[in-house]
Amino acid sequence: MADDDVKTIAEENTDTVAAEAVDEARAEGAPKVEVEVIEQAAEDATAGAGDVTGVDAAMDVTTAETGKRMGIPEVANKSDYVEPGSWEAEKRQKGIDRTRGGDPLPKATPANQIKSDEILSAEEQKLRADYKETDVFAWANDIARYKDEIKVDLFLFNKNYVVYRTSRAQALDKQMEPLFLDGVLEFVLEGADSGLIVRGFEQAEAEKNVLQRTQVFKVDKLREVLGWLKTQEHEIELFVEEEHDMKRIKGVIARLRHDDFKHAVYIIKALPQSQVMKGNTGWMLRDNKMVPFDADAALRIPSDNQLLVIDQDLYVFNQSKLKALFGYDAKEASIAEQKVREIEENFRLSFADGESLQSLVKGKRPLIKKLQKLEPTKFKQEEIIERSDELEVGLMEDDKGQIIIMDDKDLGRFVNLLNDDYYESPMTGVKYEITGKKEMKIADEEELLKQVLPE
Repeated sequence: MADDDVKTIAEENTDTVAAEAVDEARAEGAPKVEVEVIEQAAEDATAGAGDVTGVDAAMDVTTAETGKRMGIPEVANKSDYVEPGSWEAEKRQKGIDRTRGGDPLPKATPANQIKSDEILSAEEQKLRADYKETDVFAWANDIARYKDEIKVDLFLFNKNYVVYRTSRAQALDKQMEPLFLDGVLEFVLEGADSGLIVRGFEQAEAEKNVLQRTQVFKVDKLREVLGWLKTQEHEIELFVEEEHDMKRIKGVIARLRHDDFKHAVYIIKALPQSQVMKGNTGWMLRDNKMVPFDADAALRIPSDNQLLVIDQDLYVFNQSKLKALFGYDAKEASIAEQKVREIEENFRLSFADGESLQSLVKGKRPLIKKLQKLEPTKFKQEEIIERSDELEVGLMEDDKGQIIIMDDKDLGRFVNLLNDDYYESPMTGVKYEITGKKEMKIADEEELLKQVLPE
């Protein structure tokens, strides 16, 4: 076949393909701009008849423009495209469904991973039921055997309890155990010889030769942070100084790994901002000369023992660090739990589905502090309702005579009434919510006479 014949056939095929592309776009009601783009591509392809790339270009434009109109996402890499209904699509959808709202997000955040109070309460009840006490002395003896084989993963978490992975130079691996593990082992093993005892954090204040312990499920923010590592590690971002800012970091977590470990082990330390130096605020001394600090940031890991997590047990070496890192005061929380039980025994309360007095109080520091000095048996239910009506506070009872506690506001009013924190001035009739009060001591007649008539 002659070259001219080949060219003629190519031109005819090109005309046919181009015409079909234009007709298809018009038939589907494509916008005028889209049709014009396809027509131009068809003309270019016809001009280059016999050139296969010209025909392909027309088809690529048709596909791209029609895809935009039909809502098909454009991908730079064809391997990124997921066929609807395929197992890849199902896997991606499951990841989307794990986040609240159903919209795909680039990374998990606390806001879209927060579970309902009902779910959290159910999880906590299960953890309490499954809880088994660990033996820190046996753990220390056991882990010493694997000391040279332990792998340490380092994580950071910020003030919002978002967790980040870290990348480190191999030269730092030798520093992991001295910085995180050695001090803990030394304290526990030497303590075993000197009579160190483990005591529930809630039972007494810190004292010499006592290691305090509580449970992870009691410390909400700690449970939230460890939840990232246990269930969402694949979604944790790598820490990047330009994006995440070392000055916002609150603490560091060292996860200890070994195939023979029975329990997950975490050592946690606070990272004070005084131990962090940013590149634009520091100098270095090199060869006896001050030079600019040439790193993004520098940090110093505290050397003291602070918090150790073994399975569901949290061993507290430094009580102030637990409060600073996770806002948990065990003694305060224990008293609040006791007061809640007393309130539930003395008052008939009605809550929204899935709520309880314990769940509403949890994490609310002002309420927890107010509960510390509360005397739940001081008033009866009828007196509380009567006082509420007098001052128009707004507490209500249901058909069963139970005080309705629907939300935090209702709970606040109820606790304020129990604490006698509402007052109506007999002089002005103005009603007040008292935020601070001091009981007046009325001097008797004899004491007044002593003040007026000196001996």
